Amino acid sequence: MLPKNISRLTLEITNRCDLSCKICDIWQEKKKEDLKLPSIARIISQLKNPVAVSLTGGEPLLHPEFDKIYRYLFALYLKKKVLTINVSTNAYSPKIKKFIMRNFRFLKPLTITISLDGLSLAHNRQRGKPDSFPRTLKNIDYIRKNQLSLDIKFTITPDNYRDLSKVYLLSKRIGAGFKPKIVEQNNLNYYHRNKEGYSLNFTDNQLKNLKVILNKIYKNENAGNKNSLRIFALSSMRKFLKERNYDFITACRTPQKALFICPEGEIFACLYYPAIGRVTKKETAINQKRYKKILQEAARGKCPKCLAYHGFLMNFNLGL
Repeated sequence: MLPKNISRLTLEITNRCDLSCKICDIWQEKKKEDLKLPSIARIISQLKNPVAVSLTGGEPLLHPEFDKIYRYLFALYLKKKVLTINVSTNAYSPKIKKFIMRNFRFLKPLTITISLDGLSLAHNRQRGKPDSFPRTLKNIDYIRKNQLSLDIKFTITPDNYRDLSKVYLLSKRIGAGFKPKIVEQNNLNYYHRNKEGYSLNFTDNQLKNLKVILNKIYKNENAGNKNSLRIFALSSMRKFLKERNYDFITACRTPQKALFICPEGEIFACLYYPAIGRVTKKETAINQKRYKKILQEAARGKCPKCLAYHGFLMNFNLGL
């Protein structure tokens, strides 16, 4: 039996990817896995409340049945069982443009999140392809021309943090949301399934400079809605840089409110804990004892703690 209070569902629908990012090793996985539509349907049918759905990967648009999955979710949106649909993409492939052209009548609930990790040199280095930046910008321009909701996600590393302000200003100029995040280095259930993270440690001087940059962005954004998720995320990163630890995270509601499903069907309440179950087209199995333990530890702030948009940086943790 699935948890009853879920309001956010993240589906890693494939581990296929067309980039070779330094911050992730999903692209190195030799066995290609795709989360099947019957499994997705089974999960959603068992949820009590309407949910916000995020489609991620790998590169989600490389799923062989991506359009079919999206239109299924759109049909549930019309029935008010799905609240919103987010697609998190590297926007490297022309597939994003073709998807928009094929599905233009069905895009009302859609928000697109695009990874942009710096200007040309930094982004290309971090994403592992020398033509990544111009191709991504070209697709961003197409999305803007079609007036679709757009967020820019910037994964902060020692290699690209100097470009943070520039990408922030770019996102403001094009009317996109801005979602910076400090790189995760040891997520063995998602980004780093093949190895124990990467050596992406900041020097003291780099952390000092990053703190100055984030402070400027925070002050600029804080003139607006102080209760917004982006302010919460920026504030959390500032606290982390000030204290050099996660002790300010005294509780997390993410395991109570969200699920993350991997391509082979593993179900996670938190990606920093072992899976709580598995879904197939025929059945859903949940380890209730393990899930209860995760809930209890997260509620007391005794969890591994993170600054991830699939973890602590979710709207139901605002105000904790």
